[in-house]
Amino acid sequence: MEYKKLTIFMTVFLAFVNSNHSSAESSIFQMCPSLDAIKSECSNLKECQEKADSDKSVSVDLLLALGMYFYENSGEHVDLNKAAHYFQMAADRESSLGQYMIGDMYLNGRGVPKNISKAVEFLDRSTSQGNHAILISLAYSYLNGYELPINYEKAYKYYRMAAEQGNAIAQYSIGYMYYSGLHGEEHNFIEAYAWYDIAARQGEKEAKDKLEEFVVLLDDDEVPDAKKIAENYYKLYVEPFK
Repeated sequence: MEYKKLTIFMTVFLAFVNSNHSSAESSIFQMCPSLDAIKSECSNLKECQEKADSDKSVSVDLLLALGMYFYENSGEHVDLNKAAHYFQMAADRESSLGQYMIGDMYLNGRGVPKNISKAVEFLDRSTSQGNHAILISLAYSYLNGYELPINYEKAYKYYRMAAEQGNAIAQYSIGYMYYSGLHGEEHNFIEAYAWYDIAARQGEKEAKDKLEEFVVLLDDDEVPDAKKIAENYYKLYVEPFK
């Protein structure tokens, strides 16, 4: 593969994943409920805090709502120590959102002392429930070294988890990793074609554009295999999620 062509593609891909990483992070924040959404449990902030701190049966939503209330980046109510306290409580209840948020706070030293090992522990735990936004956010971070050490194995693992649940962004990203030789020891254009194909069939324009290159990247005898794998992946990782 020509070095210049790969460099151009990497630039385009990074612009694509940067945009989707920002969207994923925004989605994670929006998934946390607001205090207004849990009025059935308590009627005011003081009551909500007292209940959360004394009643172990309170809902995870209440803990997340309190965490986000104190976490938000504007307003006099910001208190990152309290935010970390409630996100930690939610994380201890196996909330993927709580685990992600407290992990991010350890990663950046917000409300808790900066601790990369604890950050990685909580962030990796947050993927266990298969939340697409969390998987894509962490896969991006591991792929590009954004706040976390580069780890292509984890990037592939988390993109693959989302891809197998029908997420077209993750499918495109898996295709990129095979195309660029970031999974395994060398480029795998047959696998790359298959993942690009199913992402393109779900409307990812960038994936559709990349498919045109495989006319020259694949040997004639490889094309049937690539199409067969793509069709199998479509049945496994797209059709069940329509």
